[in-house]
Amino acid sequence: MMKEFTEKTHALIAGLYYRELCALDPEKGKEAFRKGTILHGESRGKRMAAHALKDGESSDFRSYFRYGEWRPSEYSQSLQRPKAEVLSYSPDYVIAIPNCLWHDQFQEMGLSEAEEIYCAEIDKAIVHGFSPELKFVTEQTLRDRSCCIQRACGACLNSSAMPRRKEEYVRDFGFHCANSFYAYKKAAKLCFPEKGEEIAEKVMKQINEQLGAEASALLSDYENYDFEKIEEDQL
Repeated sequence: MMKEFTEKTHALIAGLYYRELCALDPEKGKEAFRKGTILHGESRGKRMAAHALKDGESSDFRSYFRYGEWRPSEYSQSLQRPKAEVLSYSPDYVIAIPNCLWHDQFQEMGLSEAEEIYCAEIDKAIVHGFSPELKFVTEQTLRDRSCCIQRACGACLNSSAMPRRKEEYVRDFGFHCANSFYAYKKAAKLCFPEKGEEIAEKVMKQINEQLGAEASALLSDYENYDFEKIEEDQL
């Protein structure tokens, strides 16, 4: 039976790519990994923006939070862990995150440098994909501090009227893991034209070994999917 795709699976895919990319060339590999992280984040932000545009919504932070595509996995929700704390709603929306399954996975893999790159880029890239006019900063992370602090600049939210997520646009972690896999594959092929396909094959083989054939088959099903477009625009 296939294991559940979770936040840790999502980080596992990133970590596997990081290892393979850096095995070819440590410095060039890190930049390829950074590029893949940005490609992944921006594609998700662009889908969120496309949904907001179709619904006639603005491209501010209220819409950004309404059109977010993910919710915690069942595994994540089953854990008894402290929740994120809101430090400020306005003018900036600032949260402190005391634990993170992405952090856990990167640390288990001994990939602190991959975590540093990933955390610096992923949320910033999602926001940029949604609207280049918005500014988002990850000020510190669990890699070397007791909590992660993220700031949505000028969000001007209200504690009594927080945006409600549009659940119809939420995608499961299988989809998000596929988005991640193919974003890093694209970056690998751009940065290592003669080796990119081989890198992706090595990562897929490891996913098959660690998660099973069903997991690798699910990812393979998305090979020709355009992650920068919403599903209804691909019918």
